[in-house]
Amino acid sequence: MTDINITITVAADGKPTVKVGNAPVTVAKTRTQKRGPMFDVIKRDVLATLRQRRHKKTTCKYLTRELGLTDSQVYNAVYQLRADGWSITSQMGSASAGYRLVG
Repeated sequence: MTDINITITVAADGKPTVKVGNAPVTVAKTRTQKRGPMFDVIKRDVLATLRQRRHKKTTCKYLTRELGLTDSQVYNAVYQLRADGWSITSQMGSASAGYRLVG
């Protein structure tokens, strides 16, 4: 068996550099997902629901049922809301799992 040394570094601009041993490897250009106006509506609806239920944990199941979304749409909306500066806590894998808007 031969050991292989793989080094991955990410620059400040987000560009990855990969080396196998000492040889650089070409990294395929990553594709960013374009988010259209429908995603803005989903984000708005998730935020509105979290605001209404500010003092309660809101489960992903609740959001999917109430808003007619998939788990993935809820996750992506919460992820983007956090990136936009909203403070949203989450606790997964317990009886009190869910999201909560903070502040």
